[in-house]
Amino acid sequence: MSTAKWKLWTTIALAALLPLCACAVEPRLAANGNEVRSFEPPAVVSVPEEAKYLGSRRWLLYGYADCDLHLFADHDADGVVTRLYWVQSEGYIDSRPELSHAGDYDKSRKLGLGGLDFHLDTWIRHADDKAPAQSDLEQVEQLIARNGLKLPADMAFVRLVHLPDPAQRKELMLIYAQRADTSDSPAQQEQALANAKARIGVRRK
Repeated sequence: MSTAKWKLWTTIALAALLPLCACAVEPRLAANGNEVRSFEPPAVVSVPEEAKYLGSRRWLLYGYADCDLHLFADHDADGVVTRLYWVQSEGYIDSRPELSHAGDYDKSRKLGLGGLDFHLDTWIRHADDKAPAQSDLEQVEQLIARNGLKLPADMAFVRLVHLPDPAQRKELMLIYAQRADTSDSPAQQEQALANAKARIGVRRK
């Protein structure tokens, strides 16, 4: 399907599903199999074919960011997630022109992937780290529970953020996470980063 037809179909679907609110109905992402197409920047993100698609969410994050999230996961026989693949596109709404991501990632490392420049951060999340109310992580936890799965006690996270617009008001965010132990060792985080680069593909359109 061409980009124009895909974008038109997604716009019609969003217009039917989204409530009237401050968020735009212009599509941000569209999933097809193990791929998620980004419209800004024009790119395709791919995850391993065996990863299970857990669904998507489109909502107004904290009341000021139009957010589109698609989630995939690997899990074991007990329904415990072993790997997460999280693709998210967001942009500040027009009624908040003062908001920008400028300076937000000054301390982040940099990584090139698929011809795009990303800001890179890694961390370990433990079971007692509660997801903030109305956050994107809360949306992820809800999708996981809706699919009858559960998160492990500890996970190593890798976050890649690309800022596609000169005003730095929009983000394409890729998050990979894998089951970890209770330590916060840098080695665990670096292993997660190596796996993220091996398992997530990005190509420009």
